[in-house]
Amino acid sequence: MSLVEAVSDTPSRRLSAREADPLADLTAQQRRAIELLAEGLLNKQIAHRMGISASTAKAHISAAYRALGVNGRIGAVTLLARAGRMG
Repeated sequence: MSLVEAVSDTPSRRLSAREADPLADLTAQQRRAIELLAEGLLNKQIAHRMGISASTAKAHISAAYRALGVNGRIGAVTLLARAGRMG
């Protein structure tokens, strides 16, 4: 069972506004970086897709983690899956 399937199988409950759209408070660049991260891309791949340097991609991802209140990739993906934002 994948992480997304495990999170999706958790009991239903009413989501807060932040949980319903966790990306709402992010900048456009942070949102795009997190969406690419959720697709499984590495930081270098995210940078290439966005046309930015790897260090800038890392900065956008780190800022998005802080805004989302997560500590890393797994936390971000879990949050997106709970909000139904995973493809």
